[in-house]
Amino acid sequence: MMMPIHGSVDDAHTILGVEEDYFPPDFKEYIRKERLYWSRFVEDQDYFYHRPTFGWVFWSQLDNFADLIRNALQKLISKDELRLHLVQFWAPTKTSEGRTLLTTQFQPFALGKTSYAPGKTSYAPGARNSLCEYRMGMCREYNSFYADAECAEEQLGLPGRVFLNQHPESTPDARHYTLKEYPQRDLALHCGIGSSWAEPVFHHFSHTCVGVLEIVSPRSMVRDWHDKSFLGEMYDIFQEFGLQCFVGYNHYEMEIGDENKARTTAFQELNTVLKTVCEIHNLPFAMTWVPCSVCNGLLQGPLLSEAVEYCGHNEDYFDEFVKVIKCSHLGKGGVAGMLLSSPNMLYCSDITQLSLTEYPLVPYAQLIEFCGWFTLCLQSSYTANDIYAVEFFLPMRNRCGDNSWTLLSLILGTMEDNFKTFKLASGQELGELLSVKVMDFQKGQKLHSVQNIQAKGAGERKRKTERKHRRTGVRIEVSWEDILECAKNKMSRKGAAEKLQVSISTLKRVCRGYGLDRWPPRNQNIKKFPSFRSSPVENEGQTRQHLNSDLPSNQASDSVAHTKPAFQGANIVTIRAKYENNMIKFRLSLPSRLVALRQEVAKRLNLEAGTYYIRYEDEENELILIACDQDLQDCIDTFKSLGKTSVVVQLEPK
Repeated sequence: MMMPIHGSVDDAHTILGVEEDYFPPDFKEYIRKERLYWSRFVEDQDYFYHRPTFGWVFWSQLDNFADLIRNALQKLISKDELRLHLVQFWAPTKTSEGRTLLTTQFQPFALGKTSYAPGKTSYAPGARNSLCEYRMGMCREYNSFYADAECAEEQLGLPGRVFLNQHPESTPDARHYTLKEYPQRDLALHCGIGSSWAEPVFHHFSHTCVGVLEIVSPRSMVRDWHDKSFLGEMYDIFQEFGLQCFVGYNHYEMEIGDENKARTTAFQELNTVLKTVCEIHNLPFAMTWVPCSVCNGLLQGPLLSEAVEYCGHNEDYFDEFVKVIKCSHLGKGGVAGMLLSSPNMLYCSDITQLSLTEYPLVPYAQLIEFCGWFTLCLQSSYTANDIYAVEFFLPMRNRCGDNSWTLLSLILGTMEDNFKTFKLASGQELGELLSVKVMDFQKGQKLHSVQNIQAKGAGERKRKTERKHRRTGVRIEVSWEDILECAKNKMSRKGAAEKLQVSISTLKRVCRGYGLDRWPPRNQNIKKFPSFRSSPVENEGQTRQHLNSDLPSNQASDSVAHTKPAFQGANIVTIRAKYENNMIKFRLSLPSRLVALRQEVAKRLNLEAGTYYIRYEDEENELILIACDQDLQDCIDTFKSLGKTSVVVQLEPK
């Protein structure tokens, strides 16, 4: 049992000075200088080391609210989960300009219990001294952070971010914070701080956020912090004093515990399909999130799926990650908000590049070495308007996007083949041509786009637009019979494209795949088609290659596969771009993205993307708009087929 001994600045030298090596001299001087009061809690015998243990709470002059925090800390600091921890409170104040400022200076703080044997070397003095140094450094250099929507990220810091978002945040390793996210990172690393956790504190009745509780430790304690029994004890302690900590598992129990037959059936179906997807595609991890009616965020659902035993470099952190997400929330300000809005699908080529605001679990993703990430928002006919967010982490071998886009199509195909009652929250079926928001990264810059994707799998063979020519090796989006019918009816190219429900650019590409270099096709070409099928690519004088690198950047807007443009095997292409009276010239590597072309234009003409159109003149002297990656590839393919050594495009102001 912990027994308190109280003291003040007047007798700090007497009590703190008895154990000369317990606290470093500069910390004792800090106590005297700040004129802090303190309580020391003594436990008769430490369970592990059979020595007396001390826990400390410090405070300055108290108002009524600070006294509540002090009382809560005095009970909280006795917990074994907070051994060798610093716990400090951040209280909000108002500046003269009316802005919200959080400060920990002169606020109650506590040092978790550690063992001490008089006359002997104290247990873990280095760790305890490091916590003291961290506290002094915070009060000296980082004693306040803004906490309103006007702030830049570095002004918020960890306390401001938690206060503003009203969701907890933790990391098992402070090294994975950026300086913007955690301005005191260098101080923390210097002091040997490993894990960090911050919890919003609310008034129990008004539910107003009244501050932030920050907990740091030299050790990785994330698993203990998120233990359900410890969270329950912490919740009860603060509730005793009219306060409330954010406890995610309470939300989880209120949301998931209220089961009904329809929801149970939907979760059973989800569970079966997630396991199937993970096993077939060897995904390391998948899970579900459901909307939280308590805080309007997304909370982790009851389903977690692993294809095989996790075998990454940081298996221990993976276990911590699973523990953390079971009581975590995704606020609507980040990826959750993007996912819950149309088109209800989101792909990120490297989730570790996202900010904490976008994805609060980023530190864990970095430690586990996750990379590619795919999530979609579903609804089931069993549960009407209920929403289920399904999250897939792609295999580690898919780092840097290798084959990721093909994998996404295959995942969708497997889900389409196995789901019976689920479709996208937008109402679209998984087998339709779908749109997905894409977050990609180039040279440290985050790029946003919306790409189209089609499910691949058993159901794919039934879709006419995804048939594959048996011998050409080129996926044909329109059948030869449909082309032939349009040609026999002497339809114009525009009329044929409208009848076939494809763009003119797509129709041209499909025709080139069949060896038709003009429209309408010449009669001799139509009659020769059977022999063409036996050896199509030789008629073009070169081999047409498949493009299956499948990065989202290579994804076409009207298909998930297309041919790779190449100039007689070269890896670069020369682009000549004309804008008003200016002509610029540059080279692009193959395959290239539209964003890469725009970046080269911006370097030379200072034109912002979206302020101009890009067009090229095709073999029939028609101006064709380049609006997506595949249009660019069709453009390059056209100039290649005409024997040109460079590609000429026109830039037209919008």
